[in-house]
Amino acid sequence: MVGVNEFESEGPKVPIAKIDPRVEVEQVERLARFRASRAPAPTAKALERLEQAAPTKDNLVPLVLDAVRAGATVGEISNVLRKVWGEYVPPVSI
Repeated sequence: MVGVNEFESEGPKVPIAKIDPRVEVEQVERLARFRASRAPAPTAKALERLEQAAPTKDNLVPLVLDAVRAGATVGEISNVLRKVWGEYVPPVSI
């Protein structure tokens, strides 16, 4: 038979984590407060330097660290890199 698991085990049932929707609201609020509290110019400059270096063979780690120190979020850094490199889409094989 194809596609049948012959040796199925009855392992322990893992409970599905259920996150309270208020957690998302609180995180969005914390992020908004964080962004409001940082100096926007140094953050923008650090992200711009990262964007300029991304297409080169330069080591990006120091620039990523500079961006973090300037107050850039992981999402903002990731967006800059996605803008330059795009997003990987694995090939589909049938």
